[in-house]
Amino acid sequence: LSLSTSVEDDPTRATALINLSRLHRLQHGLQKAETSIDLALAITGIDSRLSAEAAYEKALLELAMNRPETALEWANKSIAAERGNALGSRLNLAGRIQLVRGRWSDADALARKALVENRSAGQLEEEANSLRIMGIVARNEKNYDGGTQFLHEALLIDKRIGKSGKIAADLGELAETARKAGKL
Repeated sequence: LSLSTSVEDDPTRATALINLSRLHRLQHGLQKAETSIDLALAITGIDSRLSAEAAYEKALLELAMNRPETALEWANKSIAAERGNALGSRLNLAGRIQLVRGRWSDADALARKALVENRSAGQLEEEANSLRIMGIVARNEKNYDGGTQFLHEALLIDKRIGKSGKIAADLGELAETARKAGKL
């Protein structure tokens, strides 16, 4: 960050600020994360890849700060700015935000769109995230069998790619679905 600032390399500076924001957010330093991402967003001349990534990180931060309405605005900016193969992950984030807001049909529509994008881009982890969202929506709409099927598909993908945190999330969602279905 210091080097890119000293030579006025704004794209590299923006990338460093986005990464710093992500690190601070993951370490629960939300104020520092907010400062870093706001600086990144303020840099003029950021190319579309960086602006999509900056908006995505801002949406994640707003969600972590329990501000789902603002998070959704930033997620939509990220979706609009995406020009690469990360559209599926950006759609998944918007779907997750809609889950938090209790907007089941919106979450499902976004996850289904994301699923298509992720499958065509070969993004297995994001494909599992789409399926997990769809499973949670199905459960909340009392379609327990459908929810179980989606969550089981997500679990199989996460086991194949070895994502232990995601495997735990899948198992937790499967347990919650079974509980809601009365299958203790």
